[in-house]
Amino acid sequence: MSVYCKDNPKYFSLALKSLLHQSEYYQQLVLVCDGKVGSELEAIIKEYKEYFTKNKIDFINPKTEVNNGLGKALNIGTAYCNQDYIVRMDSDDICADNRFQRLVEIITDDPETDVIGTQIEEFNKQPGDLKNRRVVPTQLSEIINYSKMRNPMNHVTVCIKRKSLLAVEGYENVLFHEDYYLWLKMISKGMNLKNVNEVHVFVRVGDLGNRRNGIKYFKNEIKFLKAAIYLKEFTIIDSLKYILPRILVRLLPGYMVSKVYKKLRVSS
Repeated sequence: MSVYCKDNPKYFSLALKSLLHQSEYYQQLVLVCDGKVGSELEAIIKEYKEYFTKNKIDFINPKTEVNNGLGKALNIGTAYCNQDYIVRMDSDDICADNRFQRLVEIITDDPETDVIGTQIEEFNKQPGDLKNRRVVPTQLSEIINYSKMRNPMNHVTVCIKRKSLLAVEGYENVLFHEDYYLWLKMISKGMNLKNVNEVHVFVRVGDLGNRRNGIKYFKNEIKFLKAAIYLKEFTIIDSLKYILPRILVRLLPGYMVSKVYKKLRVSS
């Protein structure tokens, strides 16, 4: 998990609480402070460090002087991870009560998979109030096809083999697409990715429309596309299918972009 100065303290506390409730299923928690986070967030970290330590969890809290962005923060965190699997978590989301129990069961049944993801359910004030899911494909062949158009994994849900993550040299600085590009790298190396058709994480929704519209975001999509082409994961046809719809969407006002993203979600 990574936290930075603009994270909401209340949401951050709830995210940690949802992890604490399942501490019998893991041995280590790595929480990266991406730059100076301020006294309120620091106080929450101190409080929960005591809780996790009492539950015999090795609580590691590396800190950086400046904000480096998600990809670099996660690479820093990876260097401290000493378990075979790394489970992602965002600082404002909430784990399902059985998330780690189910992961243990899934890994036991399928130890060869490099990345295990799940579906997410979005919420506003509390889990269950929207009933909106982001549904991603479950089988590798479907994931590969889907990746030509959209991100095929819900990043906040994934459980990654540490050795597999290190084998592709972790996350790269592809702004807003660090995880998407990681999946392409892993696919290019013949690694096995799958999604389980269960909700393991409840994701707090913000204003996606305002975050994902405009020329600035579009420029980062172009950078990602160039990286995907260089990786030889996107053909010319793939590139056109990826970029043409985005040209139109990025020119829309924020509220209309929000409607587009809602349409792309599948309501349960």
